[in-house]
Amino acid sequence: MRVATASTRAQFAEIARSRALALAAAGAVVIGTVATFAPSGVNLGSILERANLGMRKPASVLAFSSPLALRQHFATIGYDLDAVRTGATSVPRIFLARVPAGLADVTHTTHRKDVFLRVMLPLVLEANERVQQQRAQLLVMDAKLAAGQPLTGEQQDRLGAIAAEYDLDPDRIDLLLRRVDAVPPSLALAQAAIESGWGTSRFILEGNAVFGQWAWGDEQGLVPNGREAGKTHKIKSFQLLTDSVRAYVHNLNTHNAYRDFREKRLMLRAEGKQLAGMALVPTLGAYSELKGQYLDLLRSIITANDLQPLDGARLHDGPALQATDV
Repeated sequence: MRVATASTRAQFAEIARSRALALAAAGAVVIGTVATFAPSGVNLGSILERANLGMRKPASVLAFSSPLALRQHFATIGYDLDAVRTGATSVPRIFLARVPAGLADVTHTTHRKDVFLRVMLPLVLEANERVQQQRAQLLVMDAKLAAGQPLTGEQQDRLGAIAAEYDLDPDRIDLLLRRVDAVPPSLALAQAAIESGWGTSRFILEGNAVFGQWAWGDEQGLVPNGREAGKTHKIKSFQLLTDSVRAYVHNLNTHNAYRDFREKRLMLRAEGKQLAGMALVPTLGAYSELKGQYLDLLRSIITANDLQPLDGARLHDGPALQATDV
C-alpha cells in the first residue's frame, strides 16, 4: 500500500486545479473539489485517509447556474432515470452542493420533479454507500471474532469509531449491525419530496434542509415561520446537501423513534429480501405529526413517481464528475 508523499499530494492538487478550471469553463460553479483521478495503481482513498484528508465530503461538489443548465448536463452525460430504473445504466457520481436556483420557477411539474429526483438520487446512494462500507467492515470483524481470532489494532480503532458514531458499545457488533445499514432510495426520495416541497421550500433553498430535521440551542438552523410562542426548535441547516442526506440516514439509523424501521429492515435482511422502501413505509409513522396520512402520502409519491425500481440503483464506478459542457 502506498503512502501519500509530498510529491504525490502535489500531483493530485494539480489535477484538482486543472479540473476546476475545466469545470468553470464549462459553466459549472465549483464549490469545492478534491482530486478524483489517481495514477494507475494508487488508491486515492487510502492515501487521503493516511494523510488525514478523510473523504467526509463527496469527491466533487457542484452547483449549476440554472435547472435548465443542469438538465442539459444530465442529458449530455446520459443520466436518465428510466434507464436507471431498468438497470441499463448506473447513476453518475454528481453531488450538488445545493438545488439549482430557480427550481421553484420551473412551471412544468414533470420537469421540476425530474430535476429534483436526479439531484437527490446520487446523494442518497452516496450516503448509503458510506454506511454499507461500514457495515461490510463490521461483518468482517464479527466473523473474525466468531472464529476466535483477535482484531488487529487498526480494526479495534475502526470498530471504536463506528460504535461512537452510532452511540453503541463496541462490544455489541450485533446491535451495531441493526443500525449500520442502508435506507431504500425510494423511501428517502419520497421523504425528501414531501419535506422539501420537491426542492422548493425555504428550508432547502436557504439551509440545504432536505428532510425537515429539528435543531435546538446553538445548532445551526432556520426558524419556521409562524413558530408557536414559547417554542425554541429550528429546522436544522447544513453546509451541503450531502450533509443533510447523511444526517437523515443517521437519524433513521439511531433515533429511538425509528426502532421499528430498523427491526423491519433487519427482518428483510434475515429473509434475504431487497430493502424495499414500500415495505418499510409502515414503520415511519413517528416521522410526522400527520401519522397515517403521512404514510399514505409516502406510498402515493413512491407509486405515482415510479420510485420503487430505484431501490436497485447503484452509483457509477467511474470518476465523481464528467467535465462536460452545461
